[in-house]
Amino acid sequence: LPRGMASEHPIARVFWPSHCDGNTSGYLIGWNIRSFIGCVACVVSSEEVRDPQELENALALVANDSALKDIHEYCSGPPMILGLWNPLEQEETEENEANCSLVKSFVDRKKESNNFWIKMSIRNSATAQCLTRSNRNEDYQFHHAKHSAALPSAKNAIPHLNELSCFGYQYVADSQVVLYRLPSPQHYFSCVPLNLDIFQSEEPSKINQSELEQTLHQVNCSLIIEREVRKAIQRFKEDSSIVPPQKQEKTEEEEETDSPQEDQDPTDGTVQQDAREIHKKLTELFETRKSKLSFLSSFAWYFVILVSLGSIVAQELWNKTFKLLPVSLVGILKSTATVQQLHMRLKFSKFLPLAWIGMHEKWKNHPHTRRFTVSFYNLFTSITIDTILGILC
Repeated sequence: LPRGMASEHPIARVFWPSHCDGNTSGYLIGWNIRSFIGCVACVVSSEEVRDPQELENALALVANDSALKDIHEYCSGPPMILGLWNPLEQEETEENEANCSLVKSFVDRKKESNNFWIKMSIRNSATAQCLTRSNRNEDYQFHHAKHSAALPSAKNAIPHLNELSCFGYQYVADSQVVLYRLPSPQHYFSCVPLNLDIFQSEEPSKINQSELEQTLHQVNCSLIIEREVRKAIQRFKEDSSIVPPQKQEKTEEEEETDSPQEDQDPTDGTVQQDAREIHKKLTELFETRKSKLSFLSSFAWYFVILVSLGSIVAQELWNKTFKLLPVSLVGILKSTATVQQLHMRLKFSKFLPLAWIGMHEKWKNHPHTRRFTVSFYNLFTSITIDTILGILC
C-alpha cells in the first residue's frame, strides 16, 4: 500500500475485465489465485442460466475438455464460479420465488465450501474514488472517479466488492479492483521478456512462477474461457441429454505424467534437427487442423509443406555430394564463402517449417506462439530477399 494507507482489514484483490456489461446480474466466472485474490474472466448473465447447476455442469464440461488441457495448466487450473455480480431484486411471483430459493441454497452451499466467494455490484461513479499519481516520485492522491480517464467509458460501470466469504465465514476486507482489457485476442500481458531465440529452451524463472505472472496468464486466457463457457452452456441448452463429466481420481502413473514440466519446444535438443522429422511433425499437425482451415490458410500450409519437401531434397543432395568428395576437398569447400552461404540458405529452408510448427502448437496469444511468429517472419523475409536478389543478379 502507498504511504499512510495501512489498514487493519485484510485486502481482497479482484482483477476485473473492463468490457463486462455492468447492467446485467449474473455469476462471476474465473480463478481464485490464492486466499483473497481472484481473477474474473467473464460474467454469465442470470438470464442465460436460470439454474446455477446448469452453469456448474457447463464448467465441468470445460474443465474436462481435452482440447483445453494446456490452457487449464497455463492458468493454474480450470475456471470456477467465484460469486455473484450485481444481484437485482425481483418481483414476487411464484416462478421468481422458486428461482430465488434455488439460487439461495446454491449460494449458501458455495459459501460453506469455497475458500473464496464474493458478491460484487456497480458503484455510483459520483461517489467512487480513484487512487492515482502523476509521477513515480509523487505520493498517491484520491480524486473522484468521474474525472478519471482510466476508467471504462461504457456507462461508467465501476465494480465494487460488497461481500467476501471464506468457508462460511464472512470477512470485512479492503477491496482493490484492478481493471484489465486485452487490446485483441493476439495480445498478451507478461512480466517475462520475450525470448526470440527459438533454439534456446525456455528456462523456468522466478518471475514466471510469481503470483502476478500467474494472474496475467489467467487474464490472457479470459477471452478464450468466456467463449468456451458460453459454448458449453449452449450445448446443454440444445441437448439436455448430455451427462456432465465426473471428476475422476488420477492414478499414480497419470500423476507422474501430469507433474509440472516445461513445454517442450520442437527445437529442443539440437539445432541440426533432421528435415524429415520436421516434415513429419508438420504433416501430422496439418492433418489435425485441415478440416477447419480456410482457402488462404490451406494455401499457406501447402506452401510451407512444399518448402519442407524442398529442404529434404536439398539436405539429401548436400549430404550425398560431400560424401562422394575426398575429405581434404570437403574441408576446403566448406571454408569457402559460397558453400557457407549455401549452407545458411539450406538451414533457413529447414527452420522455416520448424517456426511454422511453433506458431500453431499453442493458442494465438501464448508467448510461445508470439516467439515463433516473429522468427517465422524473419526467416521468410530473409529467404524472400535472397530469392529476389538472386533472380535480379
